Amino acid sequence: MANDGWRSRAACIGADTKIFFDEDKKTMLHSLAKAKDYCNACPVQQECLDFAISENIMVGIYGGFSRKQRLIINRKRKVMNYGTY
Repeated sequence: MANDGWRSRAACIGADTKIFFDEDKKTMLHSLAKAKDYCNACPVQQECLDFAISENIMVGIYGGFSRKQRLIINRKRKVMNYGTY
Protein backbone atom coordinates (compact mmCIF):
# COMPACT_ATOMS: atom_id res chain seq x y z
CA MET A 1 0.00 0.00 0.00
CA ALA A 2 2.77 2.34 -0.87
CA ASN A 3 1.84 5.91 -1.69
CA ASP A 4 -1.69 5.76 -0.25
CA GLY A 5 -1.52 9.35 1.07
CA TRP A 6 -4.38 10.05 -1.33
CA ARG A 7 -6.76 8.72 1.33
CA SER A 8 -6.38 11.86 3.43
CA ARG A 9 -7.84 13.87 0.52
CA ALA A 10 -10.84 11.61 -0.09
CA ALA A 11 -14.29 13.21 -0.14
CA CYS A 12 -15.64 10.40 2.02
CA ILE A 13 -13.46 11.19 5.05
CA GLY A 14 -15.82 11.20 8.00
CA ALA A 15 -18.75 9.75 6.03
CA ASP A 16 -20.74 6.83 7.40
CA THR A 17 -18.90 3.83 5.96
CA LYS A 18 -22.14 1.83 5.87
CA ILE A 19 -23.15 3.60 2.67
CA PHE A 20 -20.10 2.13 0.93
CA PHE A 21 -20.64 -1.39 2.29
CA ASP A 22 -24.44 -1.66 2.66
CA GLU A 23 -25.74 -5.18 2.09
CA ASP A 24 -29.30 -4.57 3.29
CA LYS A 25 -31.54 -5.09 0.27
CA LYS A 26 -34.00 -2.44 1.54
CA THR A 27 -31.43 0.36 1.78
CA MET A 28 -28.75 -0.72 -0.69
CA LEU A 29 -29.89 1.37 -3.67
CA HIS A 30 -30.16 4.53 -1.58
CA SER A 31 -26.72 3.88 -0.07
CA LEU A 32 -25.24 3.21 -3.50
CA ALA A 33 -26.52 6.55 -4.78
CA LYS A 34 -25.09 8.38 -1.75
CA ALA A 35 -21.75 6.58 -2.12
CA LYS A 36 -21.53 7.49 -5.79
CA ASP A 37 -22.32 11.14 -4.94
CA TYR A 38 -19.26 11.18 -2.68
CA CYS A 39 -17.12 9.44 -5.29
CA ASN A 40 -18.18 11.63 -8.19
CA ALA A 41 -17.15 14.75 -6.23
CA CYS A 42 -13.90 13.24 -4.97
CA PRO A 43 -10.49 14.61 -5.99
CA VAL A 44 -8.91 11.16 -5.59
CA GLN A 45 -11.59 9.04 -7.24
CA GLN A 46 -9.15 7.48 -9.71
CA GLU A 47 -6.60 6.63 -7.00
CA CYS A 48 -9.33 4.97 -4.95
CA LEU A 49 -10.52 2.93 -7.93
CA ASP A 50 -6.97 1.91 -8.84
CA PHE A 51 -6.31 0.91 -5.22
CA ALA A 52 -9.38 -1.34 -5.05
CA ILE A 53 -8.52 -3.01 -8.34
CA SER A 54 -4.83 -3.51 -7.53
CA GLU A 55 -5.66 -4.91 -4.08
CA ASN A 56 -8.43 -7.10 -5.51
CA ILE A 57 -10.96 -5.76 -3.00
CA MET A 58 -14.14 -7.75 -3.38
CA VAL A 59 -16.62 -5.72 -1.29
CA GLY A 60 -17.93 -2.19 -1.22
CA ILE A 61 -17.92 0.87 -3.43
CA TYR A 62 -14.51 2.29 -4.35
CA GLY A 63 -14.00 5.15 -6.77
CA GLY A 64 -17.72 5.08 -7.49
CA PHE A 65 -17.71 1.47 -8.71
CA SER A 66 -19.08 -1.77 -7.28
CA ARG A 67 -17.09 -4.99 -7.09
CA LYS A 68 -18.70 -6.26 -10.29
CA GLN A 69 -17.95 -3.02 -12.13
CA ARG A 70 -14.33 -3.10 -10.92
CA LEU A 71 -13.92 -6.65 -12.22
CA ILE A 72 -15.11 -5.53 -15.65
CA ILE A 73 -12.76 -2.52 -15.62
CA ASN A 74 -9.85 -4.72 -14.60
CA ARG A 75 -10.57 -7.20 -17.41
CA LYS A 76 -10.73 -4.37 -19.95
CA ARG A 77 -7.45 -2.96 -18.69
CA LYS A 78 -5.79 -6.34 -19.05
CA VAL A 79 -7.07 -6.73 -22.60
CA MET A 80 -5.91 -3.24 -23.54
CA ASN A 81 -2.46 -3.88 -22.08
CA TYR A 82 -2.10 -7.33 -23.59
CA GLY A 83 0.78 -7.46 -25.96
CA THR A 84 2.43 -4.27 -24.75
CA TYR A 85 4.99 -6.11 -22.67
